[in-house]
Amino acid sequence: MSEPYLDHHGLVLALVLLKPNTAFVVPLVLLVSGRYRVFVTFSLAAAAIAGAALLTAGTHALDAYFTQLLQAPPGTNAVSVEAALRISGPLALAVRFAILGVVLASAWKSRTSPGQVMVLGTLASLLVTPYLHVCDLCLLAAAGWILWEERPALVWRVLLAASWVIASPFVDISGLGPTQNRWPLFELLWLVALVATAYYWSGRNGNAADRRPYELRSWRARSATGLSTNSPSAVRVAAPRDASNAASTRLAQASSSGVGANTALMIGT
Repeated sequence: MSEPYLDHHGLVLALVLLKPNTAFVVPLVLLVSGRYRVFVTFSLAAAAIAGAALLTAGTHALDAYFTQLLQAPPGTNAVSVEAALRISGPLALAVRFAILGVVLASAWKSRTSPGQVMVLGTLASLLVTPYLHVCDLCLLAAAGWILWEERPALVWRVLLAASWVIASPFVDISGLGPTQNRWPLFELLWLVALVATAYYWSGRNGNAADRRPYELRSWRARSATGLSTNSPSAVRVAAPRDASNAASTRLAQASSSGVGANTALMIGT
């Protein structure tokens, strides 16, 4: 039986268009990591939404909207890389392109780890976007939960738990938490850790990591048809499956609401 051309996770991911500045890199990392059906489905949904917006609001309203995007309200750059690194102009633009390039390369290296790919895209979105509100950082909670399930090792769980404590409102009220312009540094630290992990495991596992999900799929396919799974031909028989992951569900739900992180924690894989 042939696989469907579209993937319902792409439809869920289209919810990020409600707040596109917070997760616009996620579809790109999904494309780079080989989730083609998810990306195609998202693109079709995005085109439909754009068409509906054009028909209902008209070109003048959309032009006014994009003009406002170029002139972000004061204070919305408080959690940007400019504020954290105290840079501006061409240097800030170069830093953004560097972050985007590193993340896309790491997404390819992490293509067998869909949860890590989603987290990379989330961090890149929050770091590359020119403006954010503090409430937009709720996506970090959803990203942390995805990584919690993806990385069960104790060291990852301890780091994630410590990060959640730092981000708690009780720490913020006490004055011990990081100021707004320090949050991008916190995101950069996590990004460095994930990039290093992507390259470390890629170099350690080599091509074995690429074969594993395809071999498992082939084994299941032959088991379902009653064919032997012991022969060498039982593996390496199918083209790479365009894998998808329900992590996109959590991320999209978190992006679509200022309190979406709570919703994200309740959606299973």
